[in-house]
Amino acid sequence: MNILFHREVLKQLRDVIEQAWNEETAHPGKGGDKGRPEGQCYVTSRLLADVYKIGRVVIGSVGKFKNHCWLEMEIDDVKFFLDMTADQAGIGKEPIVWGMYEPHPKYIDNPKYRVYPDYKPKREVEDEDAKRFFAAFDRYLLLKKRVAAIVAQSGAI
Repeated sequence: MNILFHREVLKQLRDVIEQAWNEETAHPGKGGDKGRPEGQCYVTSRLLADVYKIGRVVIGSVGKFKNHCWLEMEIDDVKFFLDMTADQAGIGKEPIVWGMYEPHPKYIDNPKYRVYPDYKPKREVEDEDAKRFFAAFDRYLLLKKRVAAIVAQSGAI
């Protein structure tokens, strides 16, 4: 499994991204408190897809929470997802959630691979969607720039 999915790497990555989150990177009217994930789901997922060159950003629902974005990828014909903003109000308490949408015979007995049936993807989010509907592409570019500056300054990750 990719080094990206080790718990410590994910935690370090989330810590750096948290430092970059603010009102300018959040979806307008959806949050923006420094270090908080509200309104940061698209830009964070897009950053992961861009930096790690894996997966795609999808939009869907998590339980009763609608129009949430996360990173989706396919590994050995199994769809996995990574949500780095899962502790938004209305989703859950865990800051980082990753796993499978549904059980797969190859992994069903392995406790390392949790199943998350509440995550229901609708469709991939294209850059044009982000520009039109989320007013988020510029916010993504700003987040990318802020994260790069933090990493360069602190030497993290």
